[in-house]
Amino acid sequence: LSLGRLVPRKGIGTIIQALRLLPDTELVIAGGTTDDPEAARLRELADAHGLTDRVTLIGSIPRPEVPALLRSADVLVTVPWYEP
Repeated sequence: LSLGRLVPRKGIGTIIQALRLLPDTELVIAGGTTDDPEAARLRELADAHGLTDRVTLIGSIPRPEVPALLRSADVLVTVPWYEP
């Protein structure tokens, strides 16, 4: 699970690239909207690496639902390359 704003500096593209090395692993990306430009870029990246069936963008999650989403994940991944 990756949870946060959909902006390049959050490193979600890096997570998608790393997913190539983790067979039988799926990535759920929560945050932003499913139709914003960064979501489109991430979908294209997943497609370019043959991971379309293993990457799911679910968009923004209401704050009260976040704890259940976190509990449902085996791993939470966060790899920002810059935080202001």
